[in-house]
Amino acid sequence: ALFGTDEGAERVVKNVRAVCEANPALEFIVQRNAQTRALWERLAPAPPRNLSFLYDESMGFGASPESWPAPERARDGAAPLFGYAGGLSPANIIEQLDAMVASSTGLPFWIDMESSLRTELADGSDAFDVNKASQCIARLVLAGVAPSV
Repeated sequence: ALFGTDEGAERVVKNVRAVCEANPALEFIVQRNAQTRALWERLAPAPPRNLSFLYDESMGFGASPESWPAPERARDGAAPLFGYAGGLSPANIIEQLDAMVASSTGLPFWIDMESSLRTELADGSDAFDVNKASQCIARLVLAGVAPSV
């Protein structure tokens, strides 16, 4: 990885900060897990205001954690932009969302559930399935949650 050494991590962090500062109207996301620790540990104390952290220890393998991590505030006390991912699906969204709310310390967050909202097509490829996304929204609405999409 580019940030596998201290020198490489510092270089990547410097570049991430520069890109964020040059594009203040865009939100950038850094996946926060064991593989990217050298990157997010350097950014978390004073993140650019348009940088979100995606808590995803599953690293794309679709496994939910036993508990969702609480977000870290910046050194200046600012609330972070952040989201959660890992094993989320239409079948478990309510249960997992309740756990995320409990861990989020009252801060707003977003969720990422890409893989469970895809359907394999006849040719072996996959595509985003709006019906699966609609199932999630319907479950949230029925549970009294007003999702912001």
